[in-house]
Amino acid sequence: SRERLIRRAFLDLTGLLPEREEVAGFVGDQGPDPWARVIDRLLASPRYGERWGRHWLDLARYADSNGFEMDVMRRHAWRFRDYVIDSFNADKPYDRFLTEQLAGDELDPDDLEAVVATGFCRNGPTVGNQALEKNRWDELDDVLSTTTEVLLGLTVGCARCHDHKYDPILHTDFYQLQAFFTPLKRADIAASFGSNELTEGMRLQQKQANQEHQQRVNALQNFRDTLKQQLADSRKLPKEQISDQILDKALKEPETDPISQKDLAKHALLQRELDNYKGHQRFTPVAVTIANPDNDDNIPATFLLQNGDVFNPGQKVYPDILSSVRNQTDSLIDHPEQLANQVSGRRSLLAEWIASPHNPFTARVIVNRLWQHHLGQGIVRTSNDFGKAGSGPSHPALLDYLADWLIRNHWSLKKLHRLIVLSNTYRLSNLHPQDERYRQIDPDNRLLWKSNPRRLEAETIRDAMISVSGKLHLKMGGPGFFERLPDEMETKTSFFSWITSIDSEQHRRSVYMFQRRNLLHPLMEAFDAAEMNVSCEMRQSSITTPQVFTLMNSSFSHEASQALAQRIHEETGSSVSRQAIRLFWLGLSRAPVQEELSQCVDFVTNQIRFHTQSIDDHSEQAPEITALKDLCHIILNCNEFIYLD
Repeated sequence: SRERLIRRAFLDLTGLLPEREEVAGFVGDQGPDPWARVIDRLLASPRYGERWGRHWLDLARYADSNGFEMDVMRRHAWRFRDYVIDSFNADKPYDRFLTEQLAGDELDPDDLEAVVATGFCRNGPTVGNQALEKNRWDELDDVLSTTTEVLLGLTVGCARCHDHKYDPILHTDFYQLQAFFTPLKRADIAASFGSNELTEGMRLQQKQANQEHQQRVNALQNFRDTLKQQLADSRKLPKEQISDQILDKALKEPETDPISQKDLAKHALLQRELDNYKGHQRFTPVAVTIANPDNDDNIPATFLLQNGDVFNPGQKVYPDILSSVRNQTDSLIDHPEQLANQVSGRRSLLAEWIASPHNPFTARVIVNRLWQHHLGQGIVRTSNDFGKAGSGPSHPALLDYLADWLIRNHWSLKKLHRLIVLSNTYRLSNLHPQDERYRQIDPDNRLLWKSNPRRLEAETIRDAMISVSGKLHLKMGGPGFFERLPDEMETKTSFFSWITSIDSEQHRRSVYMFQRRNLLHPLMEAFDAAEMNVSCEMRQSSITTPQVFTLMNSSFSHEASQALAQRIHEETGSSVSRQAIRLFWLGLSRAPVQEELSQCVDFVTNQIRFHTQSIDDHSEQAPEITALKDLCHIILNCNEFIYLD
């Protein structure tokens, strides 16, 4: 039906529910191609980039902290997230999109957006000490494994220690590909980067940050002067003879000098504030990204590591593509050894090969990913593994056709979305008149003779609950917000403090939530949010008891139900029938059938009676609102709300 079809499209392409007017307009549209016009409107919405950018962030293992035991904050990693969302909204050609993420700093060093894009290579978890050779090589391994899985659908990482057990990927192939990345280093691009490329907001941010930094320096220095005067008076010496070293020693051994515990605590607080500020906000980094060494001196060589052990190097290797396809694709590197003394341009060559229309992997992998998110399963179900250990394609001719179509249409992902969503296959119901006969032939529905009901992802469930309550704040971009966490969750560490954002910030879309690797929001965790330490090719869709408890008992669920009840009461008045009808349109994108309407009226009537009898003298809410909130709570917990039909 058109009602279910438009709900499917809205949730699929934007992650939000359609308004009643949208549904009614589509149902009653007798003009030409009403479905195509709906899809074009959704693809043009900025909400599309937020929805589909999240899928790419899963693949890119994006997070706002380092992970491991320290889990230190990455204050400006969010610029990569914004780059991804903006790129999807702008329909940036996919070949350009992936090229920028591998080598944007080499291809266009004066373009701030291109430099931000290379944060793809910095998104992985890190212990923070890259000076240790083992840590550096582990991070390079993460970059290569993620790049090949996400862009090529190949598990090249399996060849770190030996030849791949299933695919024609040699042990040497791993290190030849890794040689493209060997020289790279971490880089936090500061606001001094090309001032002409900075927005006015960035310049103001830098100015304010410098002012705040100077205020902290002045406050600490003034207090240290006060303490020096105290020491000078106690020792009967001129203040000038009390050096910083003498003061620091006195602070470490306060029992020998008249420094009170209160002064010690104040000095420690001022010092900690200043230390926390240094290197983070004073220079206002524009992006957490990568760069090449400043010159070609002392370029680290790449060796084939025996058994993958950094302390057991073997033969020297040079940048080169996979040996199994080297003679079947454009050869970009005729003499790999010539790259040994060249830093800049290595990743550009790799990106050029990956983005080539003649590359046998790249286009097939991305069209498979779009098909997977639209239809619930990929043509190749193992979308990060197109090798022999993967599932293999259910429709190989279709995969080839879509890959060729994408290249011929200038790598436009929006056009590919449109092609898939306008298809008859996408518009199938999850019911079928010959269900049992077809189920015997194809029980897993690999041939797609009907649609597969799918549970919404954690972010979409949260966004839908906020949206129907009328509280959704559509502010785009910028630093991530900190969601309020349950009181029983421990959020503070020696390296991290979770400072809850104001309510309006917490009502933003979930893609803008601060992503801390070691501390997931309970709703996100219960509903299988992406594992941020590795590339997530497809979300799990478990059915577990904590999901029930989260939706039924969490403060977030109750607050959304309360706000939804207030909204409906304000819009419809006190008629329970009108309230139920409005609730169904907001939450389920349809009107209730007569039996459902009768059940809702009876339920609210009984709840009003119950709350009237049990109300206490201090309650500020009428029983009618509390009863309506109970009904809203039921709708937000029902399968029809959290499943995509």
